[in-house]
Amino acid sequence: MRQGLRAVAFWVLLVGAGVPALAGPCAVCGKPILFGTIYLMPDKEEDRQKEVCETCHLLNHQCSLCRLPVTAEATALPDGRYLCPRDAQSAVLEADRAKELCTDA
Repeated sequence: MRQGLRAVAFWVLLVGAGVPALAGPCAVCGKPILFGTIYLMPDKEEDRQKEVCETCHLLNHQCSLCRLPVTAEATALPDGRYLCPRDAQSAVLEADRAKELCTDA
């Protein structure tokens, strides 16, 4: 009887409080996913699935490299594409820098 009560208490704690702790942070906004649907979206740069919160899943734009949704922190390119902060760090955005890299190669 006592073990049965412990099992029930375990499941109540797991379902009631533990599930949000099992979800990682959102791959887009970085906030813990505490409610709503958790979406698994492919990150094309890392070739693996990432957890995305419901709010970020509904964003209108996506990074042109990794294909994950982007927030207002994204880099907007003149041709209408966007880069997430992670991918913008490694992108060559200036013509002078591109020429420099080509001559070094």
